[in-house]
Amino acid sequence: MFQMEEDFHEPPVPSNGIQEEVVDLTAAVGSFQSMLSDGNDAIASDPSHLHTPRFDELSEGTLGGWDTSLVQHSVDMKIDKAVSKRDYESLLMTARISALEDDQLKLPWESGVFKAIFSDEPTISLLPTQVVSVPSDVLAISPNEGASSSTGEPEPKHLAWMSRDVALPIHSCAVKVLPDRDFFQELDMLWYRAVDKWLRIFEILGYPGLLGDSIWIELSKADGGNSREMVRDSMGIKSPRTAIKRAQTILKFFLWMQSSFDDWKPWDPERCVAYMRAGNSKGPVASRGISLLEAFRFCKFVLRIPIPDDLLSNPLVKGRADRLSAEQGEYHPARSLTATEVASLEKMMLKEMNHVDKYMLGAVLFCLYSRSRWSDVKHIHQLWIEEGSHEGELFGFIEGTTQHHKCATSVIKKRQFMPLVCPLLGITGCNWVEAWMSSWSELGIDIDKQPFGALCRAASPSGDLCKRACTSEEISVFINAILKATDSASSHSLKHTTLEWCSAYGLDEDARKLLGHHSLSGGKALAVYSRDLLNRPLQLYCSMLRNIRLDHFRPDESRTSRLIDSLKLQAGVTGSVEHAVVQQVTESVEVPTTTEEAPCSEAGGESGNDDSSSSSSSSTSDDEGEDEQRDFERHDWITGPVWRNKRSKVVHKTARSPTLTFCGRTVDVARFELLDDGCSTLFARCSLCFRGEVISTMDGLAEAFDSTRSKRARRTS
Repeated sequence: MFQMEEDFHEPPVPSNGIQEEVVDLTAAVGSFQSMLSDGNDAIASDPSHLHTPRFDELSEGTLGGWDTSLVQHSVDMKIDKAVSKRDYESLLMTARISALEDDQLKLPWESGVFKAIFSDEPTISLLPTQVVSVPSDVLAISPNEGASSSTGEPEPKHLAWMSRDVALPIHSCAVKVLPDRDFFQELDMLWYRAVDKWLRIFEILGYPGLLGDSIWIELSKADGGNSREMVRDSMGIKSPRTAIKRAQTILKFFLWMQSSFDDWKPWDPERCVAYMRAGNSKGPVASRGISLLEAFRFCKFVLRIPIPDDLLSNPLVKGRADRLSAEQGEYHPARSLTATEVASLEKMMLKEMNHVDKYMLGAVLFCLYSRSRWSDVKHIHQLWIEEGSHEGELFGFIEGTTQHHKCATSVIKKRQFMPLVCPLLGITGCNWVEAWMSSWSELGIDIDKQPFGALCRAASPSGDLCKRACTSEEISVFINAILKATDSASSHSLKHTTLEWCSAYGLDEDARKLLGHHSLSGGKALAVYSRDLLNRPLQLYCSMLRNIRLDHFRPDESRTSRLIDSLKLQAGVTGSVEHAVVQQVTESVEVPTTTEEAPCSEAGGESGNDDSSSSSSSSTSDDEGEDEQRDFERHDWITGPVWRNKRSKVVHKTARSPTLTFCGRTVDVARFELLDDGCSTLFARCSLCFRGEVISTMDGLAEAFDSTRSKRARRTS
């Protein structure tokens, strides 16, 4: 047997100058050697089981049938290596990822002891003689762990890992082991799967239709010809995931048909209804009917598979699908993040934390404030920062463009870039973008790279970044872990969080559509001739964020509380405006002087001079005051005749027909009253009848305020 040499070398000092504690595993390796020796003696005592080679038969590098070339000798075992804390976190992450459960079925020699025997990977060489002891803060057990076990209450599933590995980076328990493929490699792989499934469907159906005939001709050639390209071209700009989903639905239906019937009638309506009723062990599947009909439409209208029209319009099939869809459970969309949670995420960016965690957290905040889906940032073409200041406060945006997003459903949209605009300041006033950029510099990310690629790439076990982007499932786990929230959120929460705040703030529907990266209905010409449709909505959006920073708007409050505050604010503004107008009118109207007061004013000395001067000044402004009075009456009065709703008090213009309003509503004496002389503007006016004369949107209100502020004050002298 080989001998272990004693190690008298001192462990080297780490680069930071701190002496690391080491543990000698020579004794453990020695016991392993004795175990090998006993095993060889046992085999030699019973030669019937296994032939044991003699000492003269052993060649160099072998020992009793064991390959000892992988065993480290004493020369290598003398060197002790100090490992930094970052390397420990990487090793712990690697160990945790490798210990994840694999739900795939494995062969006997791919797991357990047989894997160790038949595997080509060296295992003995991985045993070091000395390892650095793990710091106590890494393997420390949370004090809450013992308390929870004593009470017997199970800990929430999404927080259970945090009580065991409190010092681990958060991303180490969120990122999964997946193939490292970039965006385009992943896209090619998905299309390969989709085409493969649809070729199988064409083979089952006997290559029907015009496309089926062309595929059959190509398959008769060597190597299948261009059959795969034909299927791919026939799907056009469809998403590969959509193609896979539709093909999987058809294949499941065919599999059920094969196991349930002896003959083959795939387009029989009765069998389609029976398939919808079949369900699984838990009962009928609510989405099975709608999914099957969508797959049939995909076959007929995209791939031109001759499916009978009677099947798609059959009332039994459509009715059963609608019934199953209606019986589906309550719809539970992903919840929005609260303003308190978003503020905590921003402040966390300024704290000391793992640079990969800070990198991922910054990507989360970017998607939140740019109102983007997580899939929108999987491949970004360009990214840049525009920075300035306004009223002593940081102002600017971090912007990006992408062509690969969910809204690109037409050829024109595929050729256009969608803007992703994120304000530099959120709701706390801290510059979280600067902290995000510092993590980029630590990871070696270049913001000027074109195309930029994934905004948030997955972390590798070595601490670097992979080529692939983080999945929505991984980022959902990361968000819940960093928030430590009992009510779980997901990546879908990022887009509609601030859009929900915009709705509560009172932004109009068109502005919210543009902020959510949706097109306006009937606004194709506007989109063509307007190069920056987000200009005005972004002004309102930044105004909302600033009001949250100044504590003027609180999104976390209830609807009733917000409306009460809005009514109070509106009443205060209206009261102040009316008071100012009345005061201005009163000052502009001249008060006449009687004949009895005239002598007193002439004999009044100094006071008489003042009265006479005021009288002369008022007489000089008589015409101007009358003009202002007429302007006030004209702007504050709706000329008649008009119709007014008795219940809602909404005023409508009259039309040529005495039974209709100008906007087309039917007029009757029970609901409307005719005002020949008109009425005050205090009553609400119909936005259709008085189009262009009333302010009906937030944009119009903002423009009215801007025009009022831009007017110069009237000179009084």
